[in-house]
Amino acid sequence: MLPADHALAGKQSLSVAELAGQSFILHPRERGPGLYDTIMGLCAAAGFRPNVDIEVHQLPTIVSLAATGLGISIVPEALSNAAMEGARFVPLRDAGAEVTLAVAFRSRDDRPVMRHFLTGLGPYTAGERDLIDRAKSTRSFDGRPLSAEMAPSRKSRGLPS
Repeated sequence: MLPADHALAGKQSLSVAELAGQSFILHPRERGPGLYDTIMGLCAAAGFRPNVDIEVHQLPTIVSLAATGLGISIVPEALSNAAMEGARFVPLRDAGAEVTLAVAFRSRDDRPVMRHFLTGLGPYTAGERDLIDRAKSTRSFDGRPLSAEMAPSRKSRGLPS
């Protein structure tokens, strides 16, 4: 996520190396080790360690802070729809610039809010029906059905914004 007036914001895509020397806003590792480790790995592969000036506990806050010009971040593509005035999502073109997202839900939960939530995940998953079908077949290590199943999604591409 970049401030809309950032020098790199007009590009169609970026390489992680272009982000070297920038002030980063990140989610703390303890709140999301998969995303944090992916970001650190991408930066290391590009030859730098990011200058993490701000850590926030909620990913949407990253978008808000980037919009104010306080820094940049690498975020899942799912947040590209959360971009607000003053912030711009620019996809990464580096190999490995993706994270696997997972959704936990009760497969028998048929509340309208749950259906709406699962439908909204459509662009980032194999689809709502597939999520539910996979969740129903998920088992614990001892073979018993889980009460709240994990349904892995497709990988989300294009991390920085």
